Amino acid sequence: RVRSLPMDSLASYSLLLGANGLLHSLAPREFGRAREVLEHLADRHPRHAAPHALISAWHISRILQGWTSDPLAEGQMAMERANQAADRDPTHANVLVSQGVARLFTTRDVEGAQRCFEQALQQDPQHALAWARLSETQSESGQHDESLASVAHAISLSPLDPQRHVYESFAARAAYVVGRYPQAVEHARESIRRQTLHGPAHRLLVAALWMAGEHDAARRAADNYTRLLPGANVSGSPQSPDQPARLSSFAQVLQSAGVPL
Repeated sequence: RVRSLPMDSLASYSLLLGANGLLHSLAPREFGRAREVLEHLADRHPRHAAPHALISAWHISRILQGWTSDPLAEGQMAMERANQAADRDPTHANVLVSQGVARLFTTRDVEGAQRCFEQALQQDPQHALAWARLSETQSESGQHDESLASVAHAISLSPLDPQRHVYESFAARAAYVVGRYPQAVEHARESIRRQTLHGPAHRLLVAALWMAGEHDAARRAADNYTRLLPGANVSGSPQSPDQPARLSSFAQVLQSAGVPL
């Protein structure tokens, strides 16, 4: 019953919604404020899973944006908060997604992460982020057609979602891994159009352009990335597919295009 009850005041619920909004801001100051609000809510409502699940997502976002000098430690903190959320509500879809993502960024447990996303979708088949994250694990496992279908479904579920840029970057990643570079470029550009400061989309755009043979365009995209996000690193970049035509690592492709590592 405790798990099923909403937060016991409108003020707390409003703070949770506000923190969720700040969490998706790519302005570092606003993003940092999200952590403060979520920690406050976790202290105020120690039996609720949502603040811990969102704090886990906060740490993952720092890795993806390249805002941390120690992605391994950041991933471990994400895993710790995801586990704390699961202690409070192990069957909630958002909690299962946070556990799956944390597994990917700590132990690279692709199979375990995929099980988490599949369990989340059993709880909520309309969970767009779970579909997008499932696409990532399917891509890692070589299920390329399934990966492309999953991320397309995520986009179709949330055509007006404020996180649409995230789903577009997942679509770019799925297309990049399978070697569909023009399609990857299209999705990456759409992601950037929707959110100019989304680091993963910039990195995917640079790499996809380079692999498509558009080296001048890739260099321009790399210049744009480093100008918009100075000091960012590539710690959150996906691993490159292990096919003969694409043996260079993702980071090496970015470096070839002019992104400093």
